[in-house]
Amino acid sequence: MQKYAYRWLLALYLGVISLGFAATPGYAEIPPYWQTADTIRDNLFAAQANVLTAAGADDPEAAYTVAAEQVAAADAAYMTALRPALATHAPDQAATLVTLLNEAQQAAAIGDSAQLALRRGIIWTEMLHGSFLAAQRALANDDTEGALDWLQLREYRQSTKVNTVDNPAAEAIVAVQQEQTALDTAHAIVGDDLRDTYFFRLREALNQLEDTAERGYATRAAEWAGLATGYFTILREDFTSKQSPLAAEALDDQFTTLREDTLAQDWPAVAADLATIRNQLGDYQPVALSLEEVTRRSQLLYLFIDLVYIEYKDGVRNGQITIETEYREALTFRNQAEAFFQELRPRIAAMDAQAADRLAVLLTDMETVMLALDDPQIVQNQVEAALGLVEHTLGEQTLAEDASGSFMVIAALLDDMLVDVENGEYAVAESTRIQAYAIFDAGPELRLLAVAPQLVERIDGLFWQGYRGQVGFAQAIAAQASPTELAQIRSQIDRSLAEAQEVLATDAEPLAIITNAAIIVFREGFEAVIILSILMASMTGAYAVFRRPMFGGVWVAFLASALTWWLAHQVLLSFSRFGERLEAIVSVIAIIVLLVITNWFFHHVYWDDWISRFNQQKRRLLRGNAGQIVGFGLLGFTSVYREGLETVLFLQALVLEAGVWVVLQGVALGLVGVLASGFALFTLQKKLPVMPMLILTGILIGVVLTNMVGSTIHVMQIVGWLSVTPIIGLNLPYWLGLWFGVYPTWETMAGQFLAVAVVIGSYYLASYMQRRELGVDELRKQRIQQMEARR
Repeated sequence: MQKYAYRWLLALYLGVISLGFAATPGYAEIPPYWQTADTIRDNLFAAQANVLTAAGADDPEAAYTVAAEQVAAADAAYMTALRPALATHAPDQAATLVTLLNEAQQAAAIGDSAQLALRRGIIWTEMLHGSFLAAQRALANDDTEGALDWLQLREYRQSTKVNTVDNPAAEAIVAVQQEQTALDTAHAIVGDDLRDTYFFRLREALNQLEDTAERGYATRAAEWAGLATGYFTILREDFTSKQSPLAAEALDDQFTTLREDTLAQDWPAVAADLATIRNQLGDYQPVALSLEEVTRRSQLLYLFIDLVYIEYKDGVRNGQITIETEYREALTFRNQAEAFFQELRPRIAAMDAQAADRLAVLLTDMETVMLALDDPQIVQNQVEAALGLVEHTLGEQTLAEDASGSFMVIAALLDDMLVDVENGEYAVAESTRIQAYAIFDAGPELRLLAVAPQLVERIDGLFWQGYRGQVGFAQAIAAQASPTELAQIRSQIDRSLAEAQEVLATDAEPLAIITNAAIIVFREGFEAVIILSILMASMTGAYAVFRRPMFGGVWVAFLASALTWWLAHQVLLSFSRFGERLEAIVSVIAIIVLLVITNWFFHHVYWDDWISRFNQQKRRLLRGNAGQIVGFGLLGFTSVYREGLETVLFLQALVLEAGVWVVLQGVALGLVGVLASGFALFTLQKKLPVMPMLILTGILIGVVLTNMVGSTIHVMQIVGWLSVTPIIGLNLPYWLGLWFGVYPTWETMAGQFLAVAVVIGSYYLASYMQRRELGVDELRKQRIQQMEARR
């Protein structure tokens, strides 16, 4: 112990110095906790560096002595500035840190780099653990300022290409101070935020340990093993409560084995340990993800897996790296996919455990193939298999149309581009620019072309050779413009991308959907009312008794229509994972039916054929004796259910576009009109202008048809089933698309024109056929008259 006596002397010296400064006015007695922790970390890092460089030094022992002194300095800082406060709130962690610092000093003194690195990792996470517990203890005691002080000593989820650093824990405490949030709520938010962060860090540490072990970096591997151990220690209590004490003990043992195998540099054993730990962590989730979070992560998982092959095929050819940046991006995208997969793994495993295991293997094999610079075809096969598994397990969330993930990746790549420019690496910046544009071109641009082609023109120009006097990125990079100039272009393109994201996030105008639904319901319902009024017109006197069973059939038909709605909606829900593709298919069917019904109307099928059949059936029932009650009930049922079935079909297309609640509002509005017309006809005995009303609703149905055709073609363009050809120079306001399905592309315009032509053409064809039939009848009469005259 005499060898380390100076450790305590140094601590005493620093303590005296601290007391001396404490007497100085304006001097802060104790530095912030985070500052002390950083001091400890910096000293330990310096000690590690001295141990590593000692191997090439003339006097390694001297280097080890310096390293031991640096650990002693870290220990002194801890003893004087952090331990007293930590011992109050987290005594177990405070005591453990004393032991760990002592072990670190011993490792430094003998030059054991791996042991020192292992302790460094555990020391850092133990300070984080103590800060976590101290913050929660302070908050429980209503000491919000103390909690904020401790929360400065923490880590965050790593800022990546898809998420930025935020601090909901601190925000919650500030909300408590402003009396906007309850203390209990803030306490839960702090716990969730920190557990979520350290679970993310645990997965990252395991990934980094795997990477360093494969490369044989013993010291770095030991540090990551220590960090992984420490992160799990922070989560252990929560893990125990959600899994079981036995599961926690099994993981403790496995982490012990992992540390031992890492220190022994038994890399195959380390790989096996990591696989076991990941399997044991498999269904643990420290914080339950909301549906919105699951959806976002699912989309990003799908996106990053898809991007792996896109980047890799251009970055590697014939076993050689052809474009370094694209190869690195492929590796980065795979790592991002791995991170999101680990977050979603419990949910995937709940859906299909074998699929979760297979996806984990695919992501691991993908990395192996990429590091070996193997054939891109292999990566493509792995990517396709992985995407299939993601669709299978997370289909509804994965295929939800949301381009926000693409925009976040674009923004991150543009950040990288500006950093490249600041570093004078213009060639790398150009490559990064192309990657950012490729993601825009492959994703959001296609959707934008069908909605706002002028916005696409602006964004393309800013990416390339400029737009209306504003220099583009390609021009500026080629001219090696200053970072300030490129930042100005970035601000322009950021505004345009934000506008694009807003446009793509805009759903159909709810009032337009409500209006269309009301028109459809009123049109079909009013036809049913007219048919019933015609059938019941002669049912007076002794026949009036049969009105009751007919009305009974009407109510049964109404209930059957509602049941049909529910069944149709359930069927569509089962296929909801197909998203806008399902909407396109259902909308096409609805358009076909609308066209057929419109054609029937113009050809008087409703009035000359259907009503004739209903009247014939009524006359047969009135002449008969048996089964009249049931017969009239069926007559009322068939008169209404046919219209109800058509209405259900039409409305399902609207439901897929705007949701059930919006459509039901239109249904309710339409039903009010139907009931009002029925009340006027049957109760008030009012004579309504039937033909004008039918013609008016027919015109409105034509408007609905035009809207549906435009919207359906737009959806088919989005999913890639139809090409997108913008009408150059035609800039239409967004509301035309939201309200009337009018978009500035040749395909949508041509489709709507064709639909209108079919409707109008059908009308003139019907008129021509009627005149022809009248002409034939007149000619027949004339011939009969001539024959009779000859007689």
